[in-house]
Amino acid sequence: MRQDLSSDQTPCSDKVPGRGFFIRGCMFLAVAVVLGLASACSPARKPSIVALSHRVFRVSSSGRIRPFPYTFPRASESSVQGSTEPLPSPDGRWIAFGDPTGDYDAHLLDVTTLRQHRITWFGRAPRKGYTYAVVQIAGWSPDSRQLLLAVVPGYFMPSEQGDRHPQASYGTYIYNVENGTIRRLPVPAAGLDLVGWAPDGRIFANVFARPIWQDGRFMVLGPNGDDGKQVGVPLVQPRLSLDGRWLVGFVRGAGPGAARIVKVDSATMATTPLVTLDSWPLNSCATLSPDDRMVAYKLEKPHKGLYYSAKEDLFVGDRKIYACAGRIDYVWVDNREIALTCQSEALVVDSSSGKIVSLLKPSHNPR
Repeated sequence: MRQDLSSDQTPCSDKVPGRGFFIRGCMFLAVAVVLGLASACSPARKPSIVALSHRVFRVSSSGRIRPFPYTFPRASESSVQGSTEPLPSPDGRWIAFGDPTGDYDAHLLDVTTLRQHRITWFGRAPRKGYTYAVVQIAGWSPDSRQLLLAVVPGYFMPSEQGDRHPQASYGTYIYNVENGTIRRLPVPAAGLDLVGWAPDGRIFANVFARPIWQDGRFMVLGPNGDDGKQVGVPLVQPRLSLDGRWLVGFVRGAGPGAARIVKVDSATMATTPLVTLDSWPLNSCATLSPDDRMVAYKLEKPHKGLYYSAKEDLFVGDRKIYACAGRIDYVWVDNREIALTCQSEALVVDSSSGKIVSLLKPSHNPR
């Protein structure tokens, strides 16, 4: 999922609901990104913290990627509303995460002191005849002062536990990091899928009136979760730019099965085409760079042979910059470099040439 200390980015990956390990999808909360070309006079970059494929890394100012020195819960769980995976704050001070096998609540980790703080008491452990209730992380506000949380029912448990949901305060909440208060948003109990949180406080999200996630409405909500207005542009997998000015996503192309990546002005809804694709992308989202000049996305390679094995390529604009023998999870570090995971490796690549800047092999990557 990670983040530059001066920006808010959500990793682009596959979102697979369910208990256990998973690769998080471009959804969930968060605000997605992709970087453009750096000028010869680019200022020195601050170190970054990025979260990718259940793991957290530090990326130095020189582009070196190394594991973050903290052990997060190994089990993870996601839904359309959020995830228990670690999610760094835009300013790099905090890492939010859930605990789906311990207290089932949300926690904040101080990046400097490595002290952990439990911030919710909504979780319910499984008991005979019932599943559980768990708090998932949906996303950070751009100023790192607020955290969007979702209290969701657990999934089906083994027969000796049962599949009834326990009584809990299910819903969507905002936690204030500065004063420790938490308030519930006036949205349906079925919740929302965060598309982006704009600097002016507007929340872009797919809002679900009932727990049938295909029936969601793409809405713009006010800072308090009210004054909702439906977005008229039929974007698929929409994401909001860091400055809140643009939405980016997929629309149908001119030919059979074709698609286009477009960006939409979040104020006027004027559409600008970016990339034309011959076929509709699977398990992918498009993300804009912090300067809104470039777009990155991944495409699954055509399947050949008897056994299915997902292989993905990462593109910036029309250029393929990285090919993986498995699935890719990526996030822009800055306008020059992208951090990504490919199978068990973590690396940083140049966004224009695809050149590997730094590589972390499995032997140095315990998770």
